[in-house]
Amino acid sequence: GLTNINAYQIRPIYNLFSPAASGLVASSAALVQWYYCLFEGNVLDAYQRNEMLKAVKNGKYNAAGYGLGVTLHTYPGLGLVISHDGLQPGYSSMLMYIVKYKLVLAVVTNVSTTRVSTFNVRDGSIIPGVITSILPLLVDTK
Repeated sequence: GLTNINAYQIRPIYNLFSPAASGLVASSAALVQWYYCLFEGNVLDAYQRNEMLKAVKNGKYNAAGYGLGVTLHTYPGLGLVISHDGLQPGYSSMLMYIVKYKLVLAVVTNVSTTRVSTFNVRDGSIIPGVITSILPLLVDTK
């Protein structure tokens, strides 16, 4: 029999905040699996992946770069981190792939705040709390 079934009622509404977004419902576990397959699997061939990761400057005051749908950060001690975040009224999400460890972290909340974002707009740094609190529980960062 089927176990661990989750049901969601999806209501068709028009999203005035960002009409092209919010068309997907996914768990943090599903997001982790997707992001891992995107970078470690065969979702894209080498050419497509390289094109996606060609970064351009992400703004006058931001050290991060922006590729095709991803933000690229260089974080001290970790190297390249590839991320994507989302913010809708009432919801925030953050997805990060730490290349050095082949590790994906996903944070999905029912709070809309600019604090749940993968980078600090001023300096391009990744949220220090995510890296310093969660990562040492998963891998030896020393």
